[in-house]
Amino acid sequence: MRALRGEFDRNRSRFFPPLFSLRSLGPDSDLDKAIKFLSQAIQIEPENEKNHYKRYRAHLRGKKYREALQDLSTSLQLDPLNAAKMQQRAKLFKMMGRCADAVGEYEKLEGMLETGAGGVTEGEMGEGAREARQCQHSLAEAERLMEMGDWRAARQHLDVAVTLTEVAPELLLRRARCNFEEKDFYSAAADTGRAIKLDGSSIPALELRGLAYYKLGEFDMAQTHFREGLKFDPEHLGCKEGHRRVKKMQKAAEKGRKAVDVGDVAQGVGYLQEAMAVDPSHVYFNAPILLQIARAHMGVASFAPARQAVDSAMQMNPRLSEAHIVLSDLLQAQEEYEEAVRVLKLVAEAFAEDASVQEALKKAEIALKQSKEVNYYKVLGVDRRATTSAIKKVPERDVGWIERSHCNPEGQALLPDGTHS
Repeated sequence: MRALRGEFDRNRSRFFPPLFSLRSLGPDSDLDKAIKFLSQAIQIEPENEKNHYKRYRAHLRGKKYREALQDLSTSLQLDPLNAAKMQQRAKLFKMMGRCADAVGEYEKLEGMLETGAGGVTEGEMGEGAREARQCQHSLAEAERLMEMGDWRAARQHLDVAVTLTEVAPELLLRRARCNFEEKDFYSAAADTGRAIKLDGSSIPALELRGLAYYKLGEFDMAQTHFREGLKFDPEHLGCKEGHRRVKKMQKAAEKGRKAVDVGDVAQGVGYLQEAMAVDPSHVYFNAPILLQIARAHMGVASFAPARQAVDSAMQMNPRLSEAHIVLSDLLQAQEEYEEAVRVLKLVAEAFAEDASVQEALKKAEIALKQSKEVNYYKVLGVDRRATTSAIKKVPERDVGWIERSHCNPEGQALLPDGTHS
């Protein structure tokens, strides 16, 4: 204790002038040092309410609101009739979303106003008290509606409460829950992101944000949040289950893609279906997987199952532009060029900002135009992308058949570029 008092006395002049002001402190390191020496002062003089109050102000400046509230409450225990401190605690309660506590504090102040104790004036606390009561009412209504499962109405009341507070991660988490239940996953991710910024150790916020990203099909972001939650609690059931599910889906999908790439379509489709079966209700994951299945069937000219997969994807997520592109490709593979163009023209306006749809439409129109011309590649039985050397390998008898089949009335053979021989 003697050594502690010696260090405290050596630094008193720097951090505790007679009229101590946090404005005199520079960078965060100075703020940390001030908190350190204030803690030493409190250890030496635990009954000195001024030291607790000064550390409250330091914590408040450092945005450590829980610590600030704890020090302010201790200072008030030692100085219970200090109206200024009570008003500051009421404001802090409201800032942190503890609106019922804020109302209780304002009621104490109103009692002091009636008796004239503490020098309280009505103008100093009127607006704060009204906002605290409004916040308390909104939270009570939100809680009641959430219990009833009316998530949309509850969210409206939480909107009011969140607007009246500043650093209330719990309220943001409740609103995120409402957004999640309403399937507004982007808003759920945004609210939980704000909550985590205020309280990085909140496992419920990390779990819910992971679930929101999972629902959006952003699996890497989901896994990041599940893993972060597991750092704080390795046995947390929600984070463990979320992490396991995503890993299982990703693993099966990857095995499916690899199998299709090496030509084993049947096994590849089986793995892709296995990935979908992990969560059959997952729109943002399963619809694209169905399109992968469709393309796998198209690769081996199995058009009926390909069409079935495309139709299922479009039914699952009508706003998935890639589904319309795959359908057009499928129709072109079946030489239904006019229908392929029609399909994309029907959705071109709806997806006006999607460059991939506009590009696919251009390609489909070119394919339609080419379909009305002699397709020498098809006649020769070679791919349209065949090299010159590959074309030269075509047996001469086939080339002669083309010349006999495609001559003008004068007997001149038509060449692939449309000129005469």
